[in-house]
Amino acid sequence: MKPDESKAGKPKPPPSREDPIGYNKARSEWARKLGVDPYTTNRVLAVKLNHLGMISFGTDKVTGAGLGFATGGLGPVAEYASYLPDLDEHILTAPPADVEKINAGKLAALGVPKPATKALLENGWMSPTLQSRYVNGLVRLKGASNAAALVELAGAVESEEQARFLCHSLEMLGKYHEKGARLRELRVYFGVPAAVAADGTLVVATAVDLLAWTKLSADFAAGRAAGERSVLLAAGPLTPRAREGFAARGWQVTESPAHS
Repeated sequence: MKPDESKAGKPKPPPSREDPIGYNKARSEWARKLGVDPYTTNRVLAVKLNHLGMISFGTDKVTGAGLGFATGGLGPVAEYASYLPDLDEHILTAPPADVEKINAGKLAALGVPKPATKALLENGWMSPTLQSRYVNGLVRLKGASNAAALVELAGAVESEEQARFLCHSLEMLGKYHEKGARLRELRVYFGVPAAVAADGTLVVATAVDLLAWTKLSADFAAGRAAGERSVLLAAGPLTPRAREGFAARGWQVTESPAHS
């Protein structure tokens, strides 16, 4: 890193809402065709998309040979660095302003106040695709109240990693909700998405790769109300010591692989 590129303070989110003279539209169309995030911050993938956008801008097509050259080696990067759940294809190619309008409408239908909606939609770390992914996750929790709490949580993220963590955690709650254990009220528990089920059980979702037993996880486990039934949904495995710690404090733990 050059000295003039190293600045004190928090990093700024990448620009994701400009669309100069239609170039980004061509780029986004190729992202849709390849099944990757048009707003990716992975440099290798972004360069490939820029190349395709440049080739096809104004021509509406790329020859087979050109496509093969431009996307060489893209497969592993696209699969692991730009994971996308099911999203409406329109979201991947529509102008960012249109995406924000669509998501604002969905949040209004969920009863989310305008200030909370504004904070989420204007947070630069929540790119249009991550923003849509999160809003769709809330819509998926049909019937659960207090969506505003989770919108406020997402509106305060300070990195892409935090944004993706919250999106995945929310999707885990959605799958739990759809499997029949209906959730009635959404909450924030130690900074992660949570909910209370119809039977009063506290359900907390955390998209961790590995959960070890630390002071933070011990405090997390001890934070539930006395006698409250509690379920922890973890995207990755717990260490043996963490399993013992959570079990000793009355938690039922479900571990599942990422993107399951």
